Parts: sequence; C-alpha cells; structure tokens
Amino acid sequence: MAHFEEKIYRVKRLTPDEEQIRWTLRAGDIIRPGYTWATKIRSWVNPKTKQEKEDNANAEIDLIQAEKNFKEYGPPKDENKEQRENLLVFYKNYSASNLMKNNRHLAGSLIQFKLFLKEEKKCTEIHSEKVTESLCTDFRDWLLKKFNGETPGNYFARFKQMMKAGVKKELFRDRKGNIIHFSPAADVQCLKNPSTKKKDALTEKEYQLIERSICFNDEIKKAFVFGLYTGMRWCDVKVLK
Repeated sequence: MAHFEEKIYRVKRLTPDEEQIRWTLRAGDIIRPGYTWATKIRSWVNPKTKQEKEDNANAEIDLIQAEKNFKEYGPPKDENKEQRENLLVFYKNYSASNLMKNNRHLAGSLIQFKLFLKEEKKCTEIHSEKVTESLCTDFRDWLLKKFNGETPGNYFARFKQMMKAGVKKELFRDRKGNIIHFSPAADVQCLKNPSTKKKDALTEKEYQLIERSICFNDEIKKAFVFGLYTGMRWCDVKVLK
C-alpha cells in the first residue's frame, strides 16, 4: 500500500535570480494540501546551452523518480534536522563512524556525556541549539570531579572533536536560526586531574628479593623481572616474541 493515496503535485519556486526552478513535491491538492518535500532538484527556466538542456532532461528524470518515491514511502527523513534536535543522535553517529581500534575514549566520552546530562541536567537528550559554552564547561568540570589522571582530558578532547565536526554539519544555530560557524566548546580547555594518591614504588632491596624468589615458571619470572627494569606493563611484555 502506498504512503500517499492522493495525487502528487509539482510546485515551482524560482531562485532569487529567477534563472532556475527549485522543485517541491506536494501530496494532496491546493484546497487540502498535505505533506510537502523540497527535493533540491533544480532546472533552468530558459535553457540556452547544451549543458543546461541536459540538466533539464536529467532533472525531469529525477523528478519522475522522486514522485514515485514520495508517493510510495512519503517524505524522506531529514537526518540533519534530527541531529539538530538531539545532539546525542549526531554524537552516536559520529562515534560509530570514527571508532578505531585504539580510540576507546570516543565511545567513552559519549557514555559520559549521557550520564552527565542525566545526573546534572536531569534530561536524556539535548537540542543542539541549547549546547552553550557554559554547558561544555560544566561537562568538563564534571569529568574532572569523576576521573583522575589523563582520563578527563581524553574524554573532553573527544567531545571537542565531535563538536567541531558538528559545526561543519551546521548543527548549531543562534536564537534567530542563523548558522553558528564556531564550536561552543572551542575555548574550553581540556584539563588533567593529577591523582592525590602517591603511587607505591619498589625499593632496590625489594627488586633484589624478587629476583631471588622461587618461581615454578621460569618464563613468567623472566618476563616479570624484565618488566620491573624496563617499566613495561604486562600487556606490553606479553606480545613480545
């Protein structure tokens, strides 16, 4: 069964220079108009060159196909609008498309931003237009309270990357609907949070005691001692051949 039973009409809208037509499709009639779809298909009002005539021929083919799709499936989903209305949609898509083997902080930053909104702002989604520099600062400070070391800086750095990508997608607008060409997080610095706990370190005597200790697996002992003197972690030593 088709999405629309009504007839599909073409609506002409001239460009400011009145040289081209921007085509919109409408389901219904003039008296009872239904849904409309701005197709982004254009044609020339008075084609003069061979290229312009070819453009009009291709536009007609595209319009015929667009009419079929519009009648069968309805208006296409406006992904950019959905992402503007909920930044987390864009954040999720950005994280999925940029997730690399050693980039766990990107997915982690998304999880933490969701928790931040839930705990601090009492909401589960946020409109892109409501993301201010103040909110970005609050998120950075929230990370500093929750994590030690490099972690808060790493999470917030990935958040800033996502915001910068959002600027290129024109997600951010002012109150008048004008596009903002800078990220609200641009001037918020990524900060570390040095741990107040002093790490335990082995003394020279303890090193020697470990070397003299009995271990039933000589390979394990050699790997452990190697790690002691090189500072390499077990996960680094394990892959060595």
